[in-house]
Amino acid sequence: GLFMIDIATFALFESSQNISNGQGGVVQQLTGPVTILRPKFVPSNYSFAVSIGVRGLDMHNENSMHIILKNPSGDVLSDLGEKLLPIAGEDDILPIEYSGFVACIDFRNVVIETSGAYILEVYVNNSLIGTKEIPVYVRSVNQ
Repeated sequence: GLFMIDIATFALFESSQNISNGQGGVVQQLTGPVTILRPKFVPSNYSFAVSIGVRGLDMHNENSMHIILKNPSGDVLSDLGEKLLPIAGEDDILPIEYSGFVACIDFRNVVIETSGAYILEVYVNNSLIGTKEIPVYVRSVNQ
């Protein structure tokens, strides 16, 4: 049957870095969780990271993800293109409603022209499954 694919988790972070996992590999670490982005100036180039957890997807099939960031006027600021997701192994027996993926995305030097509600659009298999608001509010001079 068809399950509802949805954004189960969403979090905003000040930054992202790759660190060693101690086994010769690299793992992405998100640091400085925030509820709102606070650039010192606008306009400016601003870097931040997001984590998006999607649930309700059969990961034994080939799936794709596409993330687009828009400014408050609806103009595309960052289009990350369509990315294929890794296919789950045979031993992965999660029910589809709990199956899915977490994407950690590092946005570098995004042009922030104004305070306001920026919009993240999340597409899975070419369908828009949800949008998330990213509030941006410039710091005042004395903060």
